[in-house]
Amino acid sequence: MIVITAGGDIRLENVFGSMQANTAGGNIFGELTPSGNGTSQLSAVGGCVKIVLPENAKATIEAKIKLRGGWFESKKKYDVHSDFKFDSYDKQEDEINARYVLNGGGETITLETVNGNIEIRKTTAKK
Repeated sequence: MIVITAGGDIRLENVFGSMQANTAGGNIFGELTPSGNGTSQLSAVGGCVKIVLPENAKATIEAKIKLRGGWFESKKKYDVHSDFKFDSYDKQEDEINARYVLNGGGETITLETVNGNIEIRKTTAKK
């Protein structure tokens, strides 16, 4: 599934497989069950990116926040928030990078934003 907008929020729910969502001004919400085939990318400028995955998903998540602007204090408010444990995390003056290998790794999911937060949440498996 591919969704692109020049401005506005994107909300994708109950997607199985992979997704690509890009907005130049808005937030992105994606609910994804990776199939193990393909890659996914969620990218926003000036908005937050949130993805929800099953707790048993096999995926490798690359999260990047680019920090722009001259106000040091405003840069401090952006971060990556996750229900999963990160494998690497690096916070620099102008960029935050985090990597998550879920359940041994698998499909690559790239999450990127400029001056926004990234959230990685998990859902419990449905019985």
